[in-house]
Amino acid sequence: MKREFRHSAVTIYNIGKTYWQFRSPSGRVSAIMHDTRSIRELIACQKPGWSLEQRFYTDPEIYQLELDCIVMQNWTFAGHQSQLPEAGDFKVFNIANESAIIVRSQSGEIKAFANVCRHRGSHVCLEQSGHTRKFECPYHGWIYDTDGKLLAARNMPDGFDKADYSLLDVSVEVVHGLIFISFCDDPPSLKGAQRDLAEPMAMFDFENLKVAAQKTYAIAANWKLAVENYQECYHCATSHPEYAKMHTLMLDDKKRDRVQGHMLEKMTECGLKNIYHDFIDTAARAGEQGYGYSRTAM
Repeated sequence: MKREFRHSAVTIYNIGKTYWQFRSPSGRVSAIMHDTRSIRELIACQKPGWSLEQRFYTDPEIYQLELDCIVMQNWTFAGHQSQLPEAGDFKVFNIANESAIIVRSQSGEIKAFANVCRHRGSHVCLEQSGHTRKFECPYHGWIYDTDGKLLAARNMPDGFDKADYSLLDVSVEVVHGLIFISFCDDPPSLKGAQRDLAEPMAMFDFENLKVAAQKTYAIAANWKLAVENYQECYHCATSHPEYAKMHTLMLDDKKRDRVQGHMLEKMTECGLKNIYHDFIDTAARAGEQGYGYSRTAM
């Protein structure tokens, strides 16, 4: 059975589904362009080496399709196990239209549940993090334990079985200390990542790391723009001049090889290896989550 989660309001930055309005500085509409092509037609006319058509960044229908077919069908990094050191420690993780409670249960296991009361769909947990032995919905007072089981519900009729109204599970996996969640009923396997990343993660002792700081940036743009920006460093010289001074892209081939060779020598002296894995996109194994790993010591 497909699980349904409560969808809360989300702001989508767009300038229209099938039209754009161009305004002058005075605010007057100066032109209107219509684009009635289907998504299939937009994909078909995509030119290699060019950015996506504008509607891929502005159309709410395309955005929702991306949420349904990409974001919600895969795993999302949600934190580190050090953020939940004790039984009863929890954090709320929000992504797009969904909200999950991630908690270390009384047995010590990290679990995740939809942050949605089974009674009327209210958010159960309003705090972003904390410590508790039970979660109480602020709307009608239904109470759940850290395993998601319903403990109390006032004035229910005869025959009401609390066991039928536990919080809905959200898939959760801990990979070398890193917490991943998925709202998909049958998410791709993380066994390959767990296996292949064991050695490089151990070199940096990922399981025993601590979160020193966390910062959230609100970006007034479609999510793909942030991803595309991260994928290239053509902008680094102009946008990040301090960083670019030390970046190998600013060097010619001979200097770059010399710098990278020196870096690898230092890594070897420290007992570190330069391990590379690429199982991204089409390289992903059947039934497994795609992943890649490339890290060198700074």
